Amino acid sequence: MALAANAIVSLADVKAYLRISTSDDDALLETLIDTASTRIESYCDRKIIAQNFRESYNATGQRTLRLRNYPVSSIQRLATGSKLS
Repeated sequence: MALAANAIVSLADVKAYLRISTSDDDALLETLIDTASTRIESYCDRKIIAQNFRESYNATGQRTLRLRNYPVSSIQRLATGSKLS
């Protein structure tokens, strides 16, 4: 089993912190890491690990754009019009 993409800590870091040197409990630890990561994201109502997002909005004439995913580290494209590519 491998950690989910949203895992906020590595298996190696958890094992080092807990001073575990065997791989007997790796599957259990990975399940716990995945569950905790998902619950933290759910509680915070945001993604913790940096990811790429594509968001589309209908123009309403407002001068403010409120993004659903944050914080933003970079924007690759911002466009107006009806065609998206």
